[in-house]
Amino acid sequence: MSTRRLIVDIPEESYELLHRSVEEGRYASLDEAISALVADLSLDEMPYMEQEEFERWMLEEVVPAYDEAEAHPESLLTLEQVKEYLAQQREARSKASHAA
Repeated sequence: MSTRRLIVDIPEESYELLHRSVEEGRYASLDEAISALVADLSLDEMPYMEQEEFERWMLEEVVPAYDEAEAHPESLLTLEQVKEYLAQQREARSKASHAA
């Protein structure tokens, strides 16, 4: 990813909040914290319905799936299991397309 240098003045309270976020481990660096804030701005610029749909998806699908995974980590697949499943799916599709 290419970067550009930007020098800005921010209120002392904002700087302290960013610095504290890094110290607490929420971000690896001030750069990462600021990049996350900029990414959040892009969500604010989504068209209203697109943002509403995104929020619905997060609340109705992502959060419940995360909660389920947290409650039952034994039900999660390993990376190898996922790779094996995807390979089986590709093979099945390949056989189906050759049989047609």
